[in-house]
Amino acid sequence: MLLTGFASVLLSGVLVGLWAALVGWFLIAAGTAEGRVAQLQEALHGVTVRQVMTRSPVTVAPSETVAGFLGALPFRRHAHVVVPVVACDGDVVGLVSVRRINRVPMERRPKATIGDFMRPLTEVVTAAPGDSVADLVPRLEGKAKHLALVLEGGRLVGVVAQADIKWMVSRLTTDAQLRS
Repeated sequence: MLLTGFASVLLSGVLVGLWAALVGWFLIAAGTAEGRVAQLQEALHGVTVRQVMTRSPVTVAPSETVAGFLGALPFRRHAHVVVPVVACDGDVVGLVSVRRINRVPMERRPKATIGDFMRPLTEVVTAAPGDSVADLVPRLEGKAKHLALVLEGGRLVGVVAQADIKWMVSRLTTDAQLRS
């Protein structure tokens, strides 16, 4: 379809074939993306969330002020740019992006709280430690932060970021190459 569309445009000079070319290009792109997801899921078959998660992540309380959070800079020691929000009773209530917090105007930071800017738990991808990473991958696609909170018994036990999954795929493919 892609080649036919371009040939039609080139040979006839009429742009009608351009539509066929664009549809063809879209179908190829969609098929390629589906193929990549299928390969990724195959590579991750049998791998659990527990095997890839970052344990005991840095957290912040929803009552913490933006100024207090940015002053403590707990995220500088860690790779994740989003931080789970956990209430004082241990309940996970959401997720906050460091980028979003940094956009809070300076004059609002002393009074504004993390709870004012967090994404509520209902809008966050969650997983259990025993869940399949292959099943988690499609749930992370299209999510702005590409991060899942790992909950066990309602308590936060870890996080899984795209980087964690990429690391595991790299490890698995390197191991497979060494064995062959």
